Amino acid sequence: GNNFVGCFRRTQDGYPTNLLTSPGSVILYMPQNLPWSYVQNWHLTVQHQLTRNTLVDVAYVGNRGTNLPILVDYNQARPLTAAELALPAAQRPSLLDRRPIQSVTIPGSGAVRVGNITAVLPDGFSNYNALQAKVEHRANSLLVLNSFTWSKAIDNSSQVLEVSNGGSPNPQNAFDPRNDKGPSSFDQRFNNTTSLVWEVPFGKGRLLGGSMPAALDAVIGGWVISSTVSLQSGQPLNLRYADFDQRLSDAQPDFLGGVALRPNVGSGAVRSTEAQRNALGLKQFEYYFDRNNITIPTADRPFGNIGRNAVYGFPFYQVDFGLQKNFALRMINEQARVEFRTEFFNFFNRTNFSAPNTDARSAAFGRVSGTFDPRIVQLALKLHF
Repeated sequence: GNNFVGCFRRTQDGYPTNLLTSPGSVILYMPQNLPWSYVQNWHLTVQHQLTRNTLVDVAYVGNRGTNLPILVDYNQARPLTAAELALPAAQRPSLLDRRPIQSVTIPGSGAVRVGNITAVLPDGFSNYNALQAKVEHRANSLLVLNSFTWSKAIDNSSQVLEVSNGGSPNPQNAFDPRNDKGPSSFDQRFNNTTSLVWEVPFGKGRLLGGSMPAALDAVIGGWVISSTVSLQSGQPLNLRYADFDQRLSDAQPDFLGGVALRPNVGSGAVRSTEAQRNALGLKQFEYYFDRNNITIPTADRPFGNIGRNAVYGFPFYQVDFGLQKNFALRMINEQARVEFRTEFFNFFNRTNFSAPNTDARSAAFGRVSGTFDPRIVQLALKLHF
């Protein structure tokens, strides 16, 4: 059918008269000579065999991104002055009056007021440096692999639609994006993962108990144990406050260049101390930030002094465990067997907290509202024939 009637406009029809005034209108600007973005990668790796079954791999890994695209409100309003702020609210300049581009002229429509202009600018940059180490041991019945990363990722903007924990693809100040240099939203300083697979040496065809009766072998023979241990440091938290009083913007979403304002922090620590929590009778997941040391800036100086992604959240520790055994089905044929597997995710049922609320204007600021999965047990049977 004609489902697309009215969705597209021919260039020869010119601009519609309500281009900038209709609800949901978005102006997107890209510089004509936008330079190419590029990323450079480098690494130096040393690999050494310690023993016949053990291998060590140590590497330095780095990369650098240049001219990366970021989103900003190209028409971000100037802050109110202290004198304007002292006036009654009705007499203060409006958000539109404080925007650098007041209007544009459209043929047939004349001058039209302009609000938010979503701009794609080549002002993003990034760099990553890491020490990566791996130890691998392969024996007849035991496989152990340990991977360790100590790294730091820095940039001045997050990827659009992939932000978390208060992160933003937009700078706090559209006219000073380099001031948003800080840890990347995905920065994770330490990451250690250990995995092992062990064929327990009891049963037919194994080191011990090769001559045990078939009935006993069916119970204690032929088991395989596997486990994965994950140890990860906390992820960055970007403290922000909502611009609902239109200090610089009209609450555009991040993917349209909405401003990402940050609060002020005093001379003390950003995170709460154990003594502070005890005095309030609260746990860390209830009072992660020291609210008394974090304040909302005044409207005439809306840019907070805390850095982007300046705080880190809870670490993540988890042990997964698995058991596996094959049962022969010779009544079908020599190759037939049933594979039994049981897996325990988060075997010790550790509570791993998600990130706390990072909106300094929210009543839930500093409070954790969720956790990662508790222990999950999975049973499986697979028939091979």
